[in-house]
Formats: sequence, C-alpha cells, structure tokens
Amino acid sequence: MRTVTLHDHDGLHVWATITADGELLIQGQDLGGYPGASEYEYAFRVSSADVSTVRAALDASDGDDLLSLLEVAGEAIVRRGERAWTEGMGITAEFWSRIEPRDAPGPAGGRTGGHQAAPAAPGTKPSHAPEAETDDDEPLAPADRFTLSRAWWIAGQLVRRHPALMVSRVVDAEQVPLLIVHDAAETIRVQFDLPAWIQYMTPDGLRQITWGEVFAEADPLAVVRTIETEVGLGAPIEARDSPQSLAYRTIACALALGLDSTATWQAVHARIDIADPDETHWELFDAFPTGRALAQDVIDAAHERVATSGAFAFHQPVWALLRDVQPIALLSVSGSVHTATGEVDLTAAFEDAGRSISAMTAAVFRGYLP
Repeated sequence: MRTVTLHDHDGLHVWATITADGELLIQGQDLGGYPGASEYEYAFRVSSADVSTVRAALDASDGDDLLSLLEVAGEAIVRRGERAWTEGMGITAEFWSRIEPRDAPGPAGGRTGGHQAAPAAPGTKPSHAPEAETDDDEPLAPADRFTLSRAWWIAGQLVRRHPALMVSRVVDAEQVPLLIVHDAAETIRVQFDLPAWIQYMTPDGLRQITWGEVFAEADPLAVVRTIETEVGLGAPIEARDSPQSLAYRTIACALALGLDSTATWQAVHARIDIADPDETHWELFDAFPTGRALAQDVIDAAHERVATSGAFAFHQPVWALLRDVQPIALLSVSGSVHTATGEVDLTAAFEDAGRSISAMTAAVFRGYLP
C-alpha cells in the first residue's frame, strides 16, 4: 500500500495510508521520546464511511489525491494532534497504541505500562500525571483545583491579548483533562496538561513549563508573556475584552473564587452535535430556561454556514460551569451566560460592574460561591 509521511523528525515518525477496505490509517512511531519507554507506537483508523468527511475538510475535489493532500497538511495535523483533528470533524477514529518499556527506569513521572493516549503535537508524548515524589526535598504537584484555575486564567489572558485564539477541552484515553488554547487552523496550540505542565511547540522544539514554575512566578503575566513570545504570537494588541474572552475570564474567575469551597468546580464543553442534534448534550441545556434556545441557535447558524460556505471546522462554543458535577451555568463565547434565572449579557454585566471581572462574576454566581 502507498504511504505518505506526515511528520518525521525528533524521533517521531507519522505516516498515513489508505487500506484495501478504503479506510484511512494514520500511524506513528516515537523512538525513545516517551517517558519510561524505548518505543511508543500508535494508530488511528478512520472508517471508509468517514473518509468523505476528511476529503471535505481538506477541500478536496473529486479528482484530488487524498494522500497527497494529507502529506501537505501533515505537520499541521500532527501539531494539532491526530485525535483532536479527527474529533474536530465529528469523527471518532478507532485507536490503538503500544509502549515498549525501557530496560532502565525512565524519567520521573514516566510510565512503563501500556495504555492508550495520543500525542497532541510533534514530539509531545501522551499526557501523564506525575507520580508522587519519594524525596522529601522535592515539592509535590499542586492540587488540581489550583492548576485548573490558573490554566483558565492564563488561557483567558492569552485570548484577551490575541483575539484570534480560542479555548477547547479534551480528555485523553486515560481521562486526563487537557485545556488547549489555539487558533482556528490550530497552527498555534498551547496545551495545559493539568496534572503536569503547560507545553507548546517553539521553533527550537517542544517547550514545557511545569506548574511549579508557573506558581513560582511573582508576576502571573510573566508566564503569559513567555508563552506568547516563544509560540510566536507577536506583540499583543492593547488588551481589551471581547465577548469570547469575557466568557473565558468569567470561568477563570468563578474557579478562582471557588478555590476555598468544599465543592469541586469544573468547566466542560456543553457539547453540541451539529451533524446529529439528537447527540447534543441536551441534559445540560435543558437544565436552564434559555439553554435549549441557545443550543438551537448554534445548530441553526452552523447549518446556515454549511449551506452557504460548505464544510467548516466546528469548535464547541458553549461551556458548562459545574459545581460538584451539577451545572450552575452555561457560558457562550458569543458573550452570554445562562443561569437558573435566565440569560445575562456578559458585556453589559461587565460594564455594570465597573469593568471588574471579579465583581461581575460574584454578582452572577453569588448564590453558589463560598
């Protein structure tokens, strides 16, 4: 079978082929880069029924060779992460992986047992939580609620300073949550691995900032400036809030205000399925009086865009804020928050609160905060 290379450097080789059954098979081999392993192999198999969706996403004409298009787009696909790329098209690919342990113990935090998790960027490895330190002089990792709150704060500031960016969330095969800041084409991707670090690609290779380093900074914006410089975002515009950044910053502020609560706070996608609306997470939207209308507006707008412009990459636009897994609000990147009492315009509420994100968040969620 003919194969094409998507990525081949820093010990990571990724290639694609079309099987005899018409399926798209993307395979990867990482030699010695995965913590605790001498070799990591993985594969994504896209069914023949979904290959047409891949062709549409690549703007392929009837006569275009799909493998050639994949070869051209390969670096961007691997940078984004093969799983995120397929899921962004609404495709659930079959996944397989294998790890060959090193003879000698690997780096701290590495794993030597087999598991399923896909790399998210060239040279990156499947997310893994650091193991507990055995040396009393080594600090323990911060609790998840602290890293989650700080990850959202950094994400909100990046979007505030660079309005073309957006935030997404995925959970890998080990149920490790990953918060991702990226642009629409995913040529820029900053990944927040909540148990371990922030990581992203630079012209010199993979960069990782541990949460210990993040919390050691006296100036929180220092981490933001480091990321935007090393990723190549350029000089930020005059920082000002858009409806989208207000939604993200409101989530960050709610998580920060809930740090001392006995409840567990979280923000997840309120998933909308534009291809099959019945698969939308209606239970989240129906928890609020204006929720179903919000989801239906998103579905209608997506269908209208498909009808006028054709296929496009759909990014989930609604977040559910959870308190002890119970939804207390929906936040849309279009600039609205939906609670049990109805819809609130974030821009108007922000102005009413004297442009204080803390005052606005406290006012909107005052019945739930400690």
